[in-house]
Amino acid sequence: MLPDLLLTCPFCSTPFNHQDFIIHVKKEHNFAITKLIQFHDPRYYLALLQHFGPDYLLQNAVPRESDNVLMLQHTDADLELRKMAFAYQRSVALQQLEYEMTARVSHVCFICKQNQKQVTYQQILEHYTENHRLRVGFRQSVVYIKKMLQQLEISYNELTCQYCKQVFTTQQTLKNHYRTHAHFRFAMKDTQFDCYYLDCYREFESSRQSENEDLSDDPSTNQDQEIDLEFMNIPKQYLDIFNQIPSTEPVGVENLPICLFCSHASSDLLVHMQNEHHFTFSEQLWGDFYMRIRQINFIRDKVELKTCPFCFIYNENMAEHVQEHSQERIQAVEDESYFRSRIEGDQIFDFIGEEVEELDSVVE
Repeated sequence: MLPDLLLTCPFCSTPFNHQDFIIHVKKEHNFAITKLIQFHDPRYYLALLQHFGPDYLLQNAVPRESDNVLMLQHTDADLELRKMAFAYQRSVALQQLEYEMTARVSHVCFICKQNQKQVTYQQILEHYTENHRLRVGFRQSVVYIKKMLQQLEISYNELTCQYCKQVFTTQQTLKNHYRTHAHFRFAMKDTQFDCYYLDCYREFESSRQSENEDLSDDPSTNQDQEIDLEFMNIPKQYLDIFNQIPSTEPVGVENLPICLFCSHASSDLLVHMQNEHHFTFSEQLWGDFYMRIRQINFIRDKVELKTCPFCFIYNENMAEHVQEHSQERIQAVEDESYFRSRIEGDQIFDFIGEEVEELDSVVE
């Protein structure tokens, strides 16, 4: 399963991480939604359950023998919902793959500290495979590369071999171990990393076949065509539900800034935010250059959690809700953790310089 996902409870619409979601649903609603690990991103399936509502869940549940908790039955109807959610999940992964092959970003290697500028995610991955012997199989079938490298970096910083879990005393001894044992890779038993392999999105309940599987670079198989047909047959009402769920990795047009409140990306973004969200960039953000950077990252954090950055109320439709605060300014944000960009290479920061320059010219 992709890391850092927030799963929304279909009973009370509260978001949780995966583990807390399971605990919450059982403790607060005496319910269990099993086999979420069938999905690399369960949010699409859960969105369908939320759409049908609590009555649907309770009517299609039976008591679990072990603890008498109500459990959603695995009926043919439920299987169809799961397959539709899985097919949509695959289409999102394919969009992400295309983005990672074309978008240009900057990256600092967490091993050798080389600073790579204006490179694609595939080129970043190539750096690790060619220079540090990272083994991922067929490189062009790897997706969500940024998240994958972040997980590898965590293990590296904790001086722990990703493959055998052996702990070392220094990064140098860990690097030597990676090199001599070819352990800079994911073990087959670590199925949570299947989410980084496009092949695992091709068929419902599929997984990696081998630790170093060289996947075909020709996706036009009969199996793929059947899955694509499943996607095409998803009813429009369900597609509308899926489309409301934000991407785990913003997939935008190269070098175009992305809206603070929706997925829209364009060069005239300030006009879009003014017209669609009643948000005036030059007035509702305030302070010096650094304050505005923190405010932008603060807004992105809150919107991702579906929490209003003005009133802090949870709202499913933040794009419309924020219109109610068109006369308010974002609060001062002093926390220095908000200097960290929430979107790699976030182009919206370019507008800050333009606004501050115009303000300075007025003062002069």
